[in-house]
Amino acid sequence: AEKTKTKFDDLLLELLNGPIKIIAFLIFLRIGLEVFHWPEIVQKGFAYSFTVIVAITVTYLALKLIDLLMTYWRSRAKNGETDREFDEQLFPIIRKSLKVFIVVVAALVTLDNIGVNITAAIASLSIGGLAIGLAAQDTLANLFGAVAIFMDKPFRIGDRIKLDGVDGPVESIGLRCTRVRNLDGHLISVPNKTMGNAIITNISRR
Repeated sequence: AEKTKTKFDDLLLELLNGPIKIIAFLIFLRIGLEVFHWPEIVQKGFAYSFTVIVAITVTYLALKLIDLLMTYWRSRAKNGETDREFDEQLFPIIRKSLKVFIVVVAALVTLDNIGVNITAAIASLSIGGLAIGLAAQDTLANLFGAVAIFMDKPFRIGDRIKLDGVDGPVESIGLRCTRVRNLDGHLISVPNKTMGNAIITNISRR
């Protein structure tokens, strides 16, 4: 890694250092328990502990790897200054979404490995997700609209846009709405679901 110009592999090796030590220690400790014929209850208790600790270690490693990848992506994105404001708002959304997904999956896999029936838990999550989706349709629609704006980039912060009676420069793009300062000086908040379905004229990109 020292022979390469990039710092990414150096940071990756540094990140792997601690988790690999923990997992290796646990593996050799488990081998030692089996070699010296400890009582079955001790081996069974350690097996559960082994699974949980390895799961926590791997999950921690995955979360730190996401931080590392996002930091590397952000450093590369800074080379292009045109969409910097967009990227600064997009990175936290992607990071948090990936972390929540990894934690949920890790918890379900760990529970399954220690003998817990996760079918009921998955069914509960599905029912809860359906209820939340029905109760927060507008909020989710605005969230997906924000993601669509961040990914498609029909306009940037500072661009003057025109849509459905709104005409002015974009001041900010949030998770729920986009704020536009109209030509009279008033601040107008447009829901992102409206932005996602509207015909937008970007006057700044003429």
